[in-house]
Amino acid sequence: MKFIVFLDSIKYFCHMDLHRLTLHQLRVFRTVARHCSYTRAARELLLTQSAVSAQVRALTALLGVPLLEQHGKAIHLTAAGRSLVEQAGRVEAIVREIGEAFTGYRDGETGTVRVGASTSIGTYFFPAVIAAFAARHPRIEVLLEIENTAHIEERLLRDDFDIGYLGAPVVSPRLAAEPFLEDEIVFACGPGHPLATRPNPAFPELLPHRLIVREPGSATRRTLETYVQGRGFAFPDPVQLGSVEAIKQAVMAGLGYSYFSGLTIRHELETGRLVGLSIDGIAVTRTFVEVRHRDKTAPPAFRIFREFAREQAKSGQTVRGTGGSR
Repeated sequence: MKFIVFLDSIKYFCHMDLHRLTLHQLRVFRTVARHCSYTRAARELLLTQSAVSAQVRALTALLGVPLLEQHGKAIHLTAAGRSLVEQAGRVEAIVREIGEAFTGYRDGETGTVRVGASTSIGTYFFPAVIAAFAARHPRIEVLLEIENTAHIEERLLRDDFDIGYLGAPVVSPRLAAEPFLEDEIVFACGPGHPLATRPNPAFPELLPHRLIVREPGSATRRTLETYVQGRGFAFPDPVQLGSVEAIKQAVMAGLGYSYFSGLTIRHELETGRLVGLSIDGIAVTRTFVEVRHRDKTAPPAFRIFREFAREQAKSGQTVRGTGGSR
């Protein structure tokens, strides 16, 4: 018997037309319940008493159980009414939270910005920028992923990122790019390397020595190779390592020489752990670009981060390595 009653209750609940239930009905009912008076509730809500009564009747009919009972002129909540007051309060709290949250999204003070950055700018520029941004805008989360330029471009097209910062021009016409930060590409070797005694070598003097570079998807490598080939020079087959830090360690250990983004080796040049080389006839400056999908709508949090990053880049102007190529 109890099982049958339970099934009947489920069938009743499923047939309740709850999509007709409105936040306005719940608000009116809670106001009546708080005052235990239709008149005072109507005064607070700036409605007529008949409009308030109609909303409570519609809610009662929709839920199928009495919510209020009247003894003389006094109004009292039923057990179901007390339960609904509690639940309606939770609903209103959730709606209020949604309103507050989306006010933040609309004003740009709440949200998430997904940033993809190529290795040099992502490792040596953006961590400090994001830390400063977080201090000023603590409710905006910035998610930074660092990959080489080719992968960042691919992922921008898949909408994995809201914005990208790359060390080379983009290929896809679906992406819009704007100049962001000027950067010098610097040749360097360790202080014990034979080239360290020749700080201004001609290009042919480099060729007997081992060159260490990053993978082909690196924007730094692509920029330098394009520049060198355009002037009729060519490097012999280099040693390839997978990260800037690995190359720096190898060069400082005397394994060979390399070229770096000026962002990446300022500290090593200043402390003498690397020696900058000015190669006769080679002076390479490239522009890091800010990239976004042409069809993507920019939410306020994105625009706030974008402007902040631009301010930080502008304050840096051109990033140069001390003693680097000129």
